[in-house]
Amino acid sequence: MTLTDCEIILQILRDGRPHNVIEIMQRGKPGAINWAVRSRISDLKRKGHNIRSWIDNNRQAVYQLLPAIKYDEIGQGLLIEKEEVCQKIKRQ
Repeated sequence: MTLTDCEIILQILRDGRPHNVIEIMQRGKPGAINWAVRSRISDLKRKGHNIRSWIDNNRQAVYQLLPAIKYDEIGQGLLIEKEEVCQKIKRQ
């Protein structure tokens, strides 16, 4: 089964460490280009993945998958999901 671009990027980011766009392109599909990576990251964010992005000192885009953050059912706090553990944090 062939993985989609989003699935490949998500596999790379799942370790929770920052990865720059060059590394993602090298580990992803041959011929991947920078704007395609940015578009797939945008798709993943729209699907609810908590991905932090910034530009490093070498002017390269860097992406990091963070624990999922969701509001609880009644909006009283945030739920942070990491693996199978949820921790409730009250809003200040």
